[in-house]
Amino acid sequence: MTQRLSRDEPGVDPDIVVDPDGRRYELRAATCPTCGPAAKQTIGIRGGRYHRYGLGLESTIVRCRRCTLLFPDPFPHPLDVQEMYGDPEKYFALHDDFETKSQAHRELIREIKCRTGKADPAILDVGSGRGTTLRAAMLEGVHTAIGLELSRAMIEFAGEHGLSVLHKTAEQFAKEAEPGTFDAVVLSAVLEHVEDPSTLLAAVARVAAPGAIVMVEVPREPNLLTCLASWGNRIRGNRGVVNLSPTFPPYHVYGFNPTALSRLLLRHGFTLEQLVVRCSPRVPHDGTLRDRARALAGSVAIRVGNATGTAPNMMGWARRGDG
Repeated sequence: MTQRLSRDEPGVDPDIVVDPDGRRYELRAATCPTCGPAAKQTIGIRGGRYHRYGLGLESTIVRCRRCTLLFPDPFPHPLDVQEMYGDPEKYFALHDDFETKSQAHRELIREIKCRTGKADPAILDVGSGRGTTLRAAMLEGVHTAIGLELSRAMIEFAGEHGLSVLHKTAEQFAKEAEPGTFDAVVLSAVLEHVEDPSTLLAAVARVAAPGAIVMVEVPREPNLLTCLASWGNRIRGNRGVVNLSPTFPPYHVYGFNPTALSRLLLRHGFTLEQLVVRCSPRVPHDGTLRDRARALAGSVAIRVGNATGTAPNMMGWARRGDG
């Protein structure tokens, strides 16, 4: 249940809400980070009683009528991000372990070398998480690989594995770094989490060298799986949608599709050169027969999505102009 703090409580902003786990959010009016105050269309509600497990707070999800980006309005701004990303093992429980993921990311570093044409490119990893991309860069002989992360627990985890990650946002880092320093920037599972993807990409543009590449990995929203689930809700008269997760893990607040992603990148001088829409068909379940059936149906939808370009995940390669 959502708890809205009382206006009569001393020193409390009436637009602050508290979720069942005690996490506090400030509700702020939201606009599209690419199109500004363009017309918005409400598509449904996510979280709380509109979530099958009752997770999070009820958030109204809207779509920008120009670029079709999805986001919550009002926007639930977390007052303490450490409460959200404070346990690396729990947050990445459904992901591969650190070493397996690091080894898998070595292919990403090889691709960066190929696309930049440099054997030892300077890489900036924004939103490093556990540091798997930095670990992969080290294993591939890259000497300049800098990571940025806001979660202190993630930074500590990376440090325990011999990696150094800075506790800074991309915006903070760009004010201090030499312009045009990096040959490549990695934005893996980042843009869907931040409060303003546009200011983040503006910062990336400042530190990226002319002709530098940016790897962007984000969920595809909507996708075949979320469309089918949301349509099913509408048929039953349920206002709930399954797009985004503003106030529960994995805390996705923006839903990009190819059009929305391409327009945002282009706004900051990056041209999308390649976009692959594909996702692992593995869907988690709680072990019950009903949830297993839902997971199986979800897996089938993802496989169809992989074949039709409507899968739940996108990975793109963009290049900065003036190269």
